[in-house]
Amino acid sequence: MPEPPTELGSSEKPKTTIVSPREKNEDIESMVYSTIDVEAILSKLKSNFWDKDSVVAIGMLITKLRDSILDYDTIISDDASGRIPALIIKKIIDRRRQELGLPESIPISFIASGRFNNVSAKLEAGRVLSSFFEQRGTALGRALVVTEFIATGGTIERLAKIMENQGVDFQIAAVSASYDEKHYADACFENMICGKYSESSGAQFHSIQRYTGVRKIRTISDSGGIISAHPIKAEDYSPRDVRMARRDVKVLADALYPLVRRQ
Repeated sequence: MPEPPTELGSSEKPKTTIVSPREKNEDIESMVYSTIDVEAILSKLKSNFWDKDSVVAIGMLITKLRDSILDYDTIISDDASGRIPALIIKKIIDRRRQELGLPESIPISFIASGRFNNVSAKLEAGRVLSSFFEQRGTALGRALVVTEFIATGGTIERLAKIMENQGVDFQIAAVSASYDEKHYADACFENMICGKYSESSGAQFHSIQRYTGVRKIRTISDSGGIISAHPIKAEDYSPRDVRMARRDVKVLADALYPLVRRQ
């Protein structure tokens, strides 16, 4: 089994397809506002997580994905915070496939790339994730990796390099990112689609984790001595918050669906 990468910033580029959005970000944002009623959507949501900026950000991501929405065979959720956006995108893809007479559902895997507090946990997580993708290999098909927010890019870059090493064909889809495309161009993000480049929408996503019911592992002792490729159950989560968030997933998927039909 290939060892996971321990260094970032390699000059080797991903083998996946480079995607160039058809429109400028300003045009995409205008398209979102002209297609959906953001304020009406917000009035229907029960969880306190969503605000105007975050709804627009995921709407922009859906719009940018509309031409490739049927190209994916698997969704990989970069948990924990990526879970809710990943579930929204899955519902939209499944609905589009059903509408066009294709097999209705595509699988989703929840993985935790993690932000670890020590080197040993980071290395062990790399080995576990590498094994996870090695076992699945080409069976994943074309994978859409959904994450909620990219700041410096280090965490998602580590995950991307592990996937590259295991021959996974993937596309990164981020709801928001702190910087524009040029900032990430020298990392492994040539194949990234980002909804909105905005620090404010990213800050909002930091509060989403309590609505998922799961969390990432930060140290080996934190997980009882076992590092998993998947998130673990959060000790302090609120079942009520999780139920509201799952209800909002359906509301948002239905409300954002018209964006995939835009020409």
